[in-house]
Amino acid sequence: MWRLPLRLRRRGVRGTVSCASRRHPRLVPLAGLESSSLPSTAHNRGSDGCPAKEIQEAIDEGGGPDPNFMASLGHVRAAQGRLEDARRLLDGIRDESKKSYVSSYHAAVLYAGLADKDRAFESLNQAAQERSTLLVYLRKDPRLAVLRSDPRFQALLDRVGLPG
Repeated sequence: MWRLPLRLRRRGVRGTVSCASRRHPRLVPLAGLESSSLPSTAHNRGSDGCPAKEIQEAIDEGGGPDPNFMASLGHVRAAQGRLEDARRLLDGIRDESKKSYVSSYHAAVLYAGLADKDRAFESLNQAAQERSTLLVYLRKDPRLAVLRSDPRFQALLDRVGLPG
């Protein structure tokens, strides 16, 4: 589980958050934040209403880069059309994976946000090979919704033993 920055915990932030971009109807779960407890002012949100600032704060204040937050922020940035920022976060996840174990699931989330289905499935298959525990979220993670209509998704669910 993610450790939220003290600044957010003091505001009573807990649970999970989903935001939907008007331009991109995908839902993006954001690590450890609950929408009802986030400030709703426009200056705290991305152009599409997603709480990108809160995720960035969590990365900055969380004691170092966290692949969970980086994947969520990258997904939000891709939905906002800020593809270069999303790719930079993907590079950050790759850099972290050179220092310590980082599940390929995180890269898959970002690739899904970038609408690169082939690389997303490559990363998910790598996560399956790693036996990543994050794969239990395959069916529920809304950030992967863009992949669910692809026949490779059902094959992956079968491979890891999750009912379709």
